[in-house]
Amino acid sequence: MAAWLLGHIYAYELRSESDPAAWIARQREKLAGDVRQRVAAALALAQVAEHNLPQDLGLPLAALLNQDDPTDFAVLRALTKLSKTPAEIPVEPLLSLICNPDTSPDILHRACEFFGQRPDPRAVPELIRSARSLDEGVRRAAVAALGMASGVEADTVLHSALEDASEWVRRAALEALARNQNETARHLLFENFNPKWYTVTDPAAPITPAPVTAAT
Repeated sequence: MAAWLLGHIYAYELRSESDPAAWIARQREKLAGDVRQRVAAALALAQVAEHNLPQDLGLPLAALLNQDDPTDFAVLRALTKLSKTPAEIPVEPLLSLICNPDTSPDILHRACEFFGQRPDPRAVPELIRSARSLDEGVRRAAVAALGMASGVEADTVLHSALEDASEWVRRAALEALARNQNETARHLLFENFNPKWYTVTDPAAPITPAPVTAAT
């Protein structure tokens, strides 16, 4: 069953649950089950608002990585949600994923998104490599994550991404550079980008993204 459909099912199930804590506890138990149970539990936990996720879930979730694509995909969705909290999450399994040249684009995309929430200097070289991926989703996630990094090399990759063939990758680079408050970049953005995305009357003024419709 498609992950998005399972997500909707679990979101409905959670809203109907009279005891959310007990529901989360049941999902935690399923993490020790077979592949189908692990995937189902991780996708279910990804539907929980981050402030309601138990802070100790980082360790058991991360321990499930590097097993198979369905499990990795589901676990990464839950970990990315959990990464928005102060929860302890070991990053070594995620570093292994982005360093492995055999990691599938879907998994690499999710791993890059995680490092966009939890920046780690050890991930920067692989994020730079991923920013040159043939897969648009991977490039976009890697560029967005590099916006949280510091250093000349990351900044150079972000500027290069401004000329990417994908509109969505260019926009990710634009937002990353704007967020970094780089003065030269702000003037570059003001002079060279599509006004339908950003309405800026002064290159020194804050840059506010316009609403985005879903990519097709």
